[in-house]
Amino acid sequence: MNTNYRIEIFYSPSEHKTYSGELPGSIKGEFGLGIKSLIITHNHVANVSEPKIHEFLENIGVHISKATISRILTKDIDIFHQEKADIFLEGLKATPYQQIDDTGARVNGVNYYTEILCNPPTFHSKFS
Repeated sequence: MNTNYRIEIFYSPSEHKTYSGELPGSIKGEFGLGIKSLIITHNHVANVSEPKIHEFLENIGVHISKATISRILTKDIDIFHQEKADIFLEGLKATPYQQIDDTGARVNGVNYYTEILCNPPTFHSKFS
C-alpha cells in the first residue's frame, strides 16, 4: 500500500517567502521504514534477489523502481557496518583465543580468497 503525504505550503506576501510543512522524521525518500525493512529482510535474511523483491512488491501493489530497491540495499547503511564491527569485537573479547583460516576459489578465471575467523565452540557436553 502506498501512502500519499500532503504537505501544506503557505506563501507570505509581506515576507515574499514560501513556508512548507515537513514529512515525519522517519520518512526519508519515497518509502517508509516498513517497506525499507521488508526489502532488507527479504534480501539479507531470506536471500531473495532484487528482481524477485521488485516482483513481490509490485504484486502486492507497491509501485517501486528496481533502482530504488538497489538504493535501499546499498545507500546509508553505515549503521549495519557499525553493528557488524561491534559484534566482531565482542566475539574477540568473549573467548581466550581465535583461529583464522582461509580458502581459495576461482571465479570466472580469477582467484579469490575467503578468510574465516572462528572462536572455540561454546557448547558443553554433559559427558565432559
